[in-house]
Amino acid sequence: MIVDLARGVETYANRACPTPPPPSPPSPVSTWSQRPIHMTTPSYARCEITKGEMTYNDDVPFQFETPVFKGKCLCRFRDCDPPPSATGRTMRWLDAYFRGKKRTFQYVVQGRFKQSIRVDRVFTGHEFRKPLVGIPGKFLIKAMLRVVRVMNPSLTANIFANHPQLWSSLAGSAQTISVDDPGGEPDIASADFVENTHRFGGAFARRRHVSCKKRRRLLSNPKHASCHEFRPEHVYTFDFYQHFFKPDRYVVDVPGILGRSRVIDVAEHTDGEPAQIMARDRSTGHYLFCFALWHERLFSRPRPR
Repeated sequence: MIVDLARGVETYANRACPTPPPPSPPSPVSTWSQRPIHMTTPSYARCEITKGEMTYNDDVPFQFETPVFKGKCLCRFRDCDPPPSATGRTMRWLDAYFRGKKRTFQYVVQGRFKQSIRVDRVFTGHEFRKPLVGIPGKFLIKAMLRVVRVMNPSLTANIFANHPQLWSSLAGSAQTISVDDPGGEPDIASADFVENTHRFGGAFARRRHVSCKKRRRLLSNPKHASCHEFRPEHVYTFDFYQHFFKPDRYVVDVPGILGRSRVIDVAEHTDGEPAQIMARDRSTGHYLFCFALWHERLFSRPRPR
């Protein structure tokens, strides 16, 4: 049973999906081509890089494939190194994206499903094999989750379990979604995307211009989301960005009560396990994509006893 600690109720997120084994450690930090973050694909996710280098802060996306999804991904991490191949144009492109914005972290995934999957079955988030260590008490965690859930109502947290998880609906948490016919999809390297969800049908077809905010509200509701499907005949673009996670420092700046925020050190609490960029089908356990985000600080901190 998955219990949402902020609401004290069982949630729909994923009762059947087993927690995967921990990903294998990456190569030594001294060999990383980019720092302080290094990305890998965990073997358990069956996510194969099919073209390009798995880099971030590059205007050329890398391509990948899993048993249920084939696509490409582009990541922007504020205040982190570009790849060695970066040109002046790449640096201007990266600077232009973050200029004047609070955003610190963005990734875009674009591709096609290999089979139809109900929208309510696909979630994104983080999974950990070992218990989190040194985390604040339940009262404070509940308060912080309530604040975060205002911006992401589908968030589900199982923080104090032996295998902690934080999940949210993929379609209910993406900032922008574009559903297009092949050949009509937007450029994945664009700075901004236009919401385009009428191909979901139902309420989205009746109102051709459903806003991002309304789509997140509708598809965060499992009852409503179960009426829609991701279909293989369309190309899906999912744009995620936020200003809570600071990838350069590997911390999360969570809004607090009375305007005070709390900085959570990810490296301090995950016992050497990395954060992830991932999406998963809860009915089968298959990953749409899964990329581990290793920070060099994971290897410089003393392990808890």
